[in-house]
Amino acid sequence: MANARFFPTAAPGHVLPASAIAAATAPLVDVEIFVDLVCPFSKKLLKRLRRDVSDAYAAKGVRFRFVLLPQPWHWQACVLAVGAVAAAAHGGARSFFAFVTAVFEHQDEFNDAAVRGKSATQLHARLGELAAAAGAVSAERYAALVDDDAVVRQYKNQVKYGRQLGIHVSPTTLINGLVADDVSSSWGGDEWRALLDPQLAAAAAAAAVAGGGGG
Repeated sequence: MANARFFPTAAPGHVLPASAIAAATAPLVDVEIFVDLVCPFSKKLLKRLRRDVSDAYAAKGVRFRFVLLPQPWHWQACVLAVGAVAAAAHGGARSFFAFVTAVFEHQDEFNDAAVRGKSATQLHARLGELAAAAGAVSAERYAALVDDDAVVRQYKNQVKYGRQLGIHVSPTTLINGLVADDVSSSWGGDEWRALLDPQLAAAAAAAAVAGGGGG
């Protein structure tokens, strides 16, 4: 018999705070975005999505969930991902996105050249400073959480999730479970509206039929 403690209590990832309403119920459209915190395109996508799209569409029933996908050729991405999960373990989605935003603002400190010769311990020390400055979690609490078994397990669950789906590129976007290859980090509001509006209309029509409103 499978031991339930080895399975996540919810789908892996972190829901944007603006999507809280959609997350609390069955969303009309589920958007999953796999990101690497060292990837400049992941940074660009999150920034534009939060600026132009997420608030308005979360209110319409779209859930935006971000899943960590540290690329193996960026060893430091694994350290950053554990740090992000530690922030989430402390303060939920708001702490997670505060931490991620801070990391993205200082992304140059964590590129391959910048971390050459540094240890994971040194990186965590710097990340703890950034986390505290961003109001995500205190440096002391951060240092404790990154070594917590539950935090490491949650990080591994996100990595396993991406691997089992065969996700290789960051960022990668899924709409209701299927990869949307055309989604670009360069997209602004117009492109996202062109993608999401038909999905919302189709979901609403399907819900009407399922509820007996189709005639």
